[in-house]
Amino acid sequence: MQVPVSDVLKKYFPEAAVQPVERILKENRILLIITRDRITKLGDFKARTKTQLHRISVNGNLNPYAALLVFLHEFAHFTIYELAGRVHPPHGKAWKHRYGELIRQGISMGMFPEALKEPLYAYSFNVRASGLADPHLTKMLRSHDRPERPQDWMFLDELHDQPVFQTKNGRVFKKGEKLRTRYRCTCMHSKRKYLVSGMSLVKPVNGFSINN
Repeated sequence: MQVPVSDVLKKYFPEAAVQPVERILKENRILLIITRDRITKLGDFKARTKTQLHRISVNGNLNPYAALLVFLHEFAHFTIYELAGRVHPPHGKAWKHRYGELIRQGISMGMFPEALKEPLYAYSFNVRASGLADPHLTKMLRSHDRPERPQDWMFLDELHDQPVFQTKNGRVFKKGEKLRTRYRCTCMHSKRKYLVSGMSLVKPVNGFSINN
C-alpha cells in the first residue's frame, strides 16, 4: 500500500506547509528526495533530464522550519530555471528576489510560528545563498530543532574560536576559508580537502592537535 505524499511530508515540514508543498510538487512535476545528513549541503535542485523529473533534495535531519526554508531555496532555483534556464547566476538578483517572495508567501500563509515571522520577514529582503546564514535567524531556528539533537552541536557557521570540529559520522576536520556558502575544510586524518556547508551540524573538538 502506497503511503500518501502528505503523510510523508508531515514528518519533515510544518503542518501548514504540507498541502502547499504537495501542490508545488504535483503541479511542477518535481520529485522531492529526503536525504541523510550531508556535510556538504542542506539541499539541492537538479533540472529534469530526458529520463528524470526535476528533483529537489532536502536533508532529513533538519527541523521542520529549516527544512521548509531549504525547500523554498531550491524551489526558487526551479522557478528561475523555468523562466530563463541557466542564464541567470545561481544566487543572483533574480533568485534572491524569488526566494524572498516565497518566504513572505510562507509567512502570510501561516507556515512559520509567530516568533520567526519578524526575523524571517526582514531576512526575506536580504537573503543569502545558504538560505539560513543570518546569525539572529539561525539562533531562532535552533530553538525549533528536533529533541534528539544534542545541545553541544552547532552549525559550522557558528563555530568561531575552535577551528577543529567533528561531524555526525565521527570524522574530524579543521575549518578553513569560507567560499560563498561552504568552508574549505581539511580532514584531520586523511588530510584531504572537503567543502562543508556552513549549516552542517558539527561539534567543537578541544585538545586535538592540528599537527596530527
